Amino acid sequence: MPTKTYSALRLSPLPNQSVQTVINGQSFVIHIRQIGASLFTSTNVDGEQITEAVRATDGGSLTPWPHSAVKTDLRWIDTVGHEPPNYAGLGDRWLIVFEDSTDGEQLQ
Repeated sequence: MPTKTYSALRLSPLPNQSVQTVINGQSFVIHIRQIGASLFTSTNVDGEQITEAVRATDGGSLTPWPHSAVKTDLRWIDTVGHEPPNYAGLGDRWLIVFEDSTDGEQLQ
């Protein structure tokens, strides 16, 4: 049985940022922004806007409903507990992870 490999996106502890990456052959642009006490993401895959202002939660998907254009599920994880993400801990405590079926190449 093949071993699953999980990778994490490189995030910075900034309240507003965009991450561009290729994951499993698809081009992702993820916009992350802190509004009040919550983080929200908007996701574009292969030039198509998939989601807008999805609230980030521990274990929550960046694309919480099925979409035929998205082949890979990206999820928030809290490496310390089970709290909703906050920008101050991005890249350290809170990560966006995905199953890597190829070699993910981060552009930015």
